[in-house]
Parts: sequence; C-alpha cells; structure tokens
Amino acid sequence: MKVLHFIPNDKFTLPYIEFVNDKFNNKSHAFYVIKGENYVKDIVTKDKNIYWFSGGVKNLLTKIVLMNKSEKIILHSLFSKKLLLLLFVQPWLLKKSNWIVWGGDLFSYRESNIIKRIFAMMKKSIVKNIYGISTLVKGDQELVTDLYDTKAKRFMAIYISDERTKQIKEIINRADYFKKKRKKIRVIVGNSATSTNNHLEVFEILKKYKGENIEIVCPLSYGNKEYAEKVIMYGKELFNDKFTYLDSFMTMDDYMEYLSSFDIGIYNNDRQQGLGNIYSMLYLGKKVYMKSGTTMWLEMSRDMSLEVFDIENISHETFDEFAYNDKKIVDWNMGIVRKRYEPLNAISLWTEIFED
Repeated sequence: MKVLHFIPNDKFTLPYIEFVNDKFNNKSHAFYVIKGENYVKDIVTKDKNIYWFSGGVKNLLTKIVLMNKSEKIILHSLFSKKLLLLLFVQPWLLKKSNWIVWGGDLFSYRESNIIKRIFAMMKKSIVKNIYGISTLVKGDQELVTDLYDTKAKRFMAIYISDERTKQIKEIINRADYFKKKRKKIRVIVGNSATSTNNHLEVFEILKKYKGENIEIVCPLSYGNKEYAEKVIMYGKELFNDKFTYLDSFMTMDDYMEYLSSFDIGIYNNDRQQGLGNIYSMLYLGKKVYMKSGTTMWLEMSRDMSLEVFDIENISHETFDEFAYNDKKIVDWNMGIVRKRYEPLNAISLWTEIFED
C-alpha cells in the first residue's frame, strides 16, 4: 500500500474513493473513513481498501503500522483530534504527509476552550512542519502560510463526482431545458445549516423582493440544528409561504435535478465552502451571487474568469435586474466549469499529489 488516506465521512467521500479506485491502482491506496454523518454506509467498508477510523487498541495499532509503512499520507481536512494526536506524537510522518484544506479546518486558531486550544497548538506544529499542503482554491494557500508560518510545498486539489457530472450533462442536454419559462423566480440560499453561510444577512438583502413572485429555499439537511431552526424561523417571519427549506438528504441524481429547478444561487460564505454546489449551479447555467473578497470569489472571478455577481449589488438592483440571466454569461460559465470537471484535469492534479 503506497498511499494512505484519512477522510471524514462526508457527502463527497464515497465519490472520491470511487474516483481514486477507478482512475488509479486501488491496491496502492487505503482509506480510513472518519465516522460522522452516514454518507458512507457500513457495507461499503467490505471493500478491501476501506477502513473505519475508530477506537480500540487493535485499530490504533493497525493505523500506526499503516501510517509508518505507507509512502504518502493524505489528510483530507484536519478536523479530527485523534488524527492530530497521532500525527503530533509521530512527527517523522509529516515529511510524507499532505494536508488537503477543506476551508473550515483552517480556523482552529480561533478556539477559546483550553482543550481545543491545546489541539490548535498541536495543529500549528504539524502544519508548520508538514511536507505538502493542497487547497481547493488558490487563495487558501496564502491563508495557510499566514496563519501557520509554514513553508510546505503547495498543490491544487479538486473533488469530482462522475455521477454528478454525468447527471448534469443529462439535464442540460434535454431539448427543453433552456426553453422552460418559470412562473416564479426560485432562489437557493447557502449549502448547509452552518453560520458561515450568513443566511440571515441574505434574508435582509432579499426582503425588498418579498412582494414579488419569488421563492426562497435553504438547504439545511446537515450542519447545526439550532442554527437551522433560527434560519427557518426568520425565513418564515420575513417571507411567509414564499420561504421553504430542505431538511433531508437526496441522492446525487435527485439533488442535481433539485438544483436545476432554481434560477439563482446566493452563497454568502465567509470562507471556502460549498464549492460543489456553486460549481454545479454554474454548470447548470444558473446565476450565482457570492460575497466578494473571499478566496472563493477571487478564484472564480479573477483566476478562472467566471462571471459571478457580488451580493452587495442586490441592494440597488430592481427585481427584473436581479432575475435576469444573460445567455452569453450562461454559455461562458458553463464552458469554463465543463473544463474544470474533465476527468483528465482531476487525474493530473491528484497524480501530482500522490507522486510528488
């Protein structure tokens, strides 16, 4: 086994494992899935190269042996305290480790709890001495350097799902897809029940349209339940029956169909978050508003030349201006995102991470 992965049990965990096992030699890769939401089912771990990251002396010893035997360790995010501890007590492993930054795992330095601060100090030591850092947007590389004073080698990474790309292509290739006329403008806000989506701020911006033929929807199927309740309460208070929310998980095919039913996506995130949703919306030909100045905004608007819109513009837009989506911009964005999700592009990026 050449490459050992540690990856949270998230929405794109299984698609990523399937991608690696399909495009690379699966005998050279092993995956420790860190338990969380039940995206990766127990039966999946019957595959020979998938393990659960769980407790117990036997499991701990197995992890330690595999970590030391592997040629490369890929850390898909650094949220797990157990994983941080394993790395901290085995600093020699850092010279062959590569941290794939997910966004939220950048900011543990903000923690005030004493235990969390101890783990934040461990993490700072780990990142300072780690060999490689891979980010999903270029701007996060600068953030890592500033926050952790590291000289790690920089890489770019991407998570793709063949199932998602296939479904999007099927949707946009339907003869009537771009000819449908909607009676109301459907707006999707954010990607999860996490405060970094800043839903309430978006509601305040959109409330001037509450008399228009509009529907506002928030995906709240995962994240913080208390925060979700707060979003739901305020959404109903402002928009009444023009507000609704999604609180259940969908299959990838169903979720892409769901996204295709919207006209506009608003992503008011403070940090890199919800990239899969944003790129899917652009690929589906939708109008996307984002918070300017974030690493995601700079990546898309400056580095990729995508036509995305600043949320601040909404405050002085009429409803017709807000709802309008220029076909030239649609075609431009779809062409760029299509190239991003070409399998050869992803294979090239991950090959560099695995082989360097």
